[in-house]
Amino acid sequence: MLATGAMVMFAAQIAFARDQAPFDRMVLVGHLYKVASLWLVYHALFREGVHQPYRRVAESRRDAAQSHAHYQQLFDSSPDGLLVVDAGGVIRHANAQASAMFGWPLPELLGQAVEALLPEAVRGRHVGLRQGFAAAPHRRDMAEGQWLRARRRDGSTFPIEVALVPQRAPHIDTTLCIVRDVSRRRALEESLLQQAAHDALTGLANRRHFTERMGQMLAHARRQQQQLAVMFIDLDHFKKTNDTLGHEMGDRLLCEIAARLRGALRESDLLARMGGDEFAVVLADMAHSGDANIVARKLLDLLLKPVCIDGHEMLVGASIGITLFPHDGQAAEELLRHADLAMYRAKASGRNAWCFYQPEMNERMRERVDLERDLHHALERGELSLHYQPRVRLADGALTGFEALLRWRHPTRGPIGPDVFIPIAEETGLIVPIGEWVLRQACCQARAWAAAGLPRLQVAVNVSARQLSDAAFPRRVRQALADTGWPAELLELEITETALMQDTAQSAGLLRELKSLGARTAVDDFGTGYSSLAYLKAFPLHRLKVDRSFVAGVQDEGDDRVIASTIIVLAQSLGLQVTAEGVETAEQAACLLQHGCDEAQGYHFGRPVPAEEFEAMLRGRGA
Repeated sequence: MLATGAMVMFAAQIAFARDQAPFDRMVLVGHLYKVASLWLVYHALFREGVHQPYRRVAESRRDAAQSHAHYQQLFDSSPDGLLVVDAGGVIRHANAQASAMFGWPLPELLGQAVEALLPEAVRGRHVGLRQGFAAAPHRRDMAEGQWLRARRRDGSTFPIEVALVPQRAPHIDTTLCIVRDVSRRRALEESLLQQAAHDALTGLANRRHFTERMGQMLAHARRQQQQLAVMFIDLDHFKKTNDTLGHEMGDRLLCEIAARLRGALRESDLLARMGGDEFAVVLADMAHSGDANIVARKLLDLLLKPVCIDGHEMLVGASIGITLFPHDGQAAEELLRHADLAMYRAKASGRNAWCFYQPEMNERMRERVDLERDLHHALERGELSLHYQPRVRLADGALTGFEALLRWRHPTRGPIGPDVFIPIAEETGLIVPIGEWVLRQACCQARAWAAAGLPRLQVAVNVSARQLSDAAFPRRVRQALADTGWPAELLELEITETALMQDTAQSAGLLRELKSLGARTAVDDFGTGYSSLAYLKAFPLHRLKVDRSFVAGVQDEGDDRVIASTIIVLAQSLGLQVTAEGVETAEQAACLLQHGCDEAQGYHFGRPVPAEEFEAMLRGRGA
């Protein structure tokens, strides 16, 4: 339009000039030149952008509209809740995700004070969002992460993470609040923390968490000058349940035990499963050390009550060791170690008992640890040997057999009694390889004597509870007999009542296998265990050995004589031979013979001696 107007104007000027004066070609050319120049200038300016600002405004408006639409699309489709909050803490804009997250319809959410999203119970304990929003425009950082609990419209709460992004344009005083629901993540984190700090089976604290919490409780008790008690609890004969009924039943039993212990303690006390069938307790804020006695008695009474699972009734006792803070130690590990020592003393005193820690237990435990370490190498170093004790027929004094008895001569301590090292071997499992060595060594020695022309006598070998629980034991016996060439009918395996009764079904099956090999079996120390007529009938046995505790007073008119004579009659009525142990005098031997005892063994007939001395005794008898 501008170009057309200019042309019209200059054309009018040319016409006016023509009408006013004679036509002057030069003037006309001059006017045409001006018009052409103006057109060229206009065209150049148009191409160089005289109208560009108008175009740029249009494009900017179009781009702004597109950007706004894109922004709105991102705002609405964000997986996080988005809130635009003014400096007064009022929600001015929100997306659908925020509406769904907080349970407010979008129109009602707008205009709400952001404080409405915080539960009343936590407003005083968390940094207020309103303060954060108000301060956000003045902060230097562009975002601030914060975790807190938010409140839905229905009053329920959930964990969120918040990031604040100030709007830094002129005349804009708002904050974009990016809200993320972290319920699932928090649940997963809490689950992982629970798993890391608690026993998976019982839900109790595990050893690591127990030690950490115990350290905190000790620090508090130290500041408050309070007394704590630490208990170490080990279940008695739990292995029997596991071996007899299976590990699944054992796990269910452990869960029941854990529930009983938890129910018997206060909320302020700490209970943990330390592993296996071991538990630990910290009794907080004790007024008197005697309170630990009361709690220990309460726990033992609870554990002694039968547990019935799927029709199986189980009786489980426990041994408890107790230490006191600050008297018995300052650190958690020290107190636990001392409680463990006291627990072992409780077991040694007969189980189903509790015992307080005493400083001298440390020395005994160090000695035991040293013995256990040395016992691991005793066999390979040749420190173990067998002594042999004769067994005689009371009617004529004839030698009928001998028992192989294990001995240990320590290189620095000298001879160590079987009552000291045999329990250690039992607990550590060393009794299995040692027991197999005893069996082979005794059979080899008996065969060597027989090959040398000495009498072929029955050799008796003791079998431990650990060996008896091994299903492969009969196979080991068969192999030992085959390797040594000793006849099975001249081997007698002595088993204690307690070992037999740990698993009666397994014991009966194992005894039947041994009998099928031709080997004989005897019950050792009879009268000190269950002394049940039922198992005597059920087990394929050949001999009863009356315990020395009943033989000691058999010559007197008293209980020992009554018990010994009753055992003899009982055994003979079942077709079993009877051997009395610990016979030390001629009077005892005569009394036993009078009551029908078949054989005897003890110092009166011969002490346990090394192989060389026993061989000399055999040759002397042969002469």
